[in-house]
Amino acid sequence: MDWQAKPRPAAEFFRSFQAPEGQKKWLARAKCNVYYYRTNYLLILLASLLFFFFRNPASLVAIASAVFTLLLLNDTFATGFSDKAMKAVRKANPALAMKLRTAAGASGQLGTPGTRRFPRVRICGFPRHKVVAGAGACSALLIYITNTLFTLAYALVLASALILAHASFRTHNFKARLANAREDFRAVWRGYSDGVNDYTL
Repeated sequence: MDWQAKPRPAAEFFRSFQAPEGQKKWLARAKCNVYYYRTNYLLILLASLLFFFFRNPASLVAIASAVFTLLLLNDTFATGFSDKAMKAVRKANPALAMKLRTAAGASGQLGTPGTRRFPRVRICGFPRHKVVAGAGACSALLIYITNTLFTLAYALVLASALILAHASFRTHNFKARLANAREDFRAVWRGYSDGVNDYTL
């Protein structure tokens, strides 16, 4: 599915609504509209998220903290962040930077991925698992205090309701039917081509 397609015009998006006649026609209409207006529905989801995050901006800080904690589990990101943090500490307090550097070197866990034995990653001289545990606890506390889960839930529920309502009541036009039929044909053709390739192998 191509997500780079341009959104459909508003005049077309908000036109020709009718209640579906039967479950079979409703499923066909919803499938067709979800494919044809997928970019518009994505914009609805983003608008819903922006609306609720605007009402609760502190939840963005909690999400950013949680994402940062997860990124620390990546060796490359953790090493790069540690280097930048050490440079900042060295500029602000050279004595503290020297102590952190000495503590990390004394533990025998400073090194590069090119060494024979991969050392455990340390962040500013501290073991990564301790840093991740502390950052994770702070993130969990922020998520709880800012009601981030409720904000996300409200945004997803609102977006899902709007998308479902539009996909159910918007009568699919000729362009939507043609685009949906083209996508079905491509899916069948890909399955046929894969079957032929497996048979020839």
